[in-house]
Amino acid sequence: MFAFLPGLILKKQIHCWLQYCRYLSPWLGIWTLFLKQLKIERFWGNEMRPIFRPLRFVLCYGLQGLSILRSVDRETELIEDAKSEFTFYCRPSTADYRVFEHIFIDRVYNIRLDKSKVLRIVDGGANVGFSSLFFAEKFPESHIVAIEPDSDNLHQLKKNCLFCKRISPLAGAIWFQSGQVWIENPSAASWSFRVGKNKQEGGEALNAYGVDDIMERFQWAAIDLLKLDVEGAEREIFCEEADGWLKKVGCVICELHEEKISGCFTSFHNAMTRNGFDVIYYNENASSIGGAWLSK
Repeated sequence: MFAFLPGLILKKQIHCWLQYCRYLSPWLGIWTLFLKQLKIERFWGNEMRPIFRPLRFVLCYGLQGLSILRSVDRETELIEDAKSEFTFYCRPSTADYRVFEHIFIDRVYNIRLDKSKVLRIVDGGANVGFSSLFFAEKFPESHIVAIEPDSDNLHQLKKNCLFCKRISPLAGAIWFQSGQVWIENPSAASWSFRVGKNKQEGGEALNAYGVDDIMERFQWAAIDLLKLDVEGAEREIFCEEADGWLKKVGCVICELHEEKISGCFTSFHNAMTRNGFDVIYYNENASSIGGAWLSK
């Protein structure tokens, strides 16, 4: 009576691969189908990492990738990419190098969209600006609002994005409404700051912006791409009140932090379902992509 199960499992795997090919890339689809679904990513990630990590850099940057890999491993302050119009400044002994590799080598934001239609991007939790620079290169006609709550990260973001006039740095945090929030874990790593309503002793109040506030501030009628890496604040951001502004958003890329804040996955998934978004969950960080705009 269970003879149909292998067929259902294979059908689910093939559907997953086709979704990845459509919205991300065929290579990522193959990675998911054959590595993650077949449970051999642990072997790939550990025993084979010394071999495949340099290969990934070379696949992204050619032979120059080896030079970039050395810069990352040696934690040099400046990472130069001959093919890019930008230079990337990192702070030694920080998570900046991991963030660079996450974005430009793992290419977690390499979504397949029509470049001519992506004109307005909000980068929530922009850290030191690498994700904003990635979007600036990928979508050359876009205007990007890069929001970051931590002052040190924001200073580095402005340094990295100084020569890209299409990126507008904004101090503060995305929240479900305007007001004030505080960084609740100030001793965390530089890429893990979480904001909330719990006032911290000696902490500085930050401006909180709802998505509607950002559109009004920059006189946008809609947002083509909303990226969020907000360390758990997505649970509050995607409450039922989000339905109003989600109708004005074409595509959402959100890194979920269910392991840190319970309810993140449910809040995001329910909001996407209510508003008719097509959702994919991908990579080891449980990032999610949604967007009715993708099917147009």
